[in-house]
Amino acid sequence: MFFKRKREQNIFELFKKHADLIGKTLCALEQTVELFLKEDPEFMQRSKEMHEYEHEADKYLIEIRKNLFEGAFFQGLRNDFAELIVTMDKIAGDCVIVGRKLSEEKPYLPEEISEIILDIAKESSAVSEPLLCAIDFLGTDLKEIEKVVEMVTEHEEAVDALMHKLLKRLFELDLDLANKLQIRDLVLYLSKITDKAEDIMDRISILAMNMKI
Repeated sequence: MFFKRKREQNIFELFKKHADLIGKTLCALEQTVELFLKEDPEFMQRSKEMHEYEHEADKYLIEIRKNLFEGAFFQGLRNDFAELIVTMDKIAGDCVIVGRKLSEEKPYLPEEISEIILDIAKESSAVSEPLLCAIDFLGTDLKEIEKVVEMVTEHEEAVDALMHKLLKRLFELDLDLANKLQIRDLVLYLSKITDKAEDIMDRISILAMNMKI
């Protein structure tokens, strides 16, 4: 355990619980998109679960911020942790927005692009495992972090390629412009998740380096 003081250990435990909820939100995201594409009304329940996970994660965010403001960690690490958890929380926010767009707008997603959209959702959801591993390694083995950083980069590159493919195909379809823009807006929020995950891994790497000092 790299966190020696009791307060820091407590914050790290809260941090892991917050991260676990972000992971559950990502898992529910993939399920929500898949069920929506199958026209299964159960997608509404999965969307609701994402919102509940995000709400629960916010409680941990508030508690962690409170402890950081009260002086936990040295100044440099304190800033690193604050920026890291806020960025993680934004991932849950993007998941909820996707769920809300599907449940409220119910966009028409033609078969020609539905598989690509699902693949983007799967790649986005898949970042949860390396993220959770990296956070766990912060408390156990800093050397292992760089290995999982590469996993997130691979998912981000896959999403970029899928987005390029989808947008090209989308604007070739015979759809109303409004529908095309609606779909584009939806998948852009999906693609933001891997971008943020890559940013988080960069922050974790920096945090790990500062912890070695």
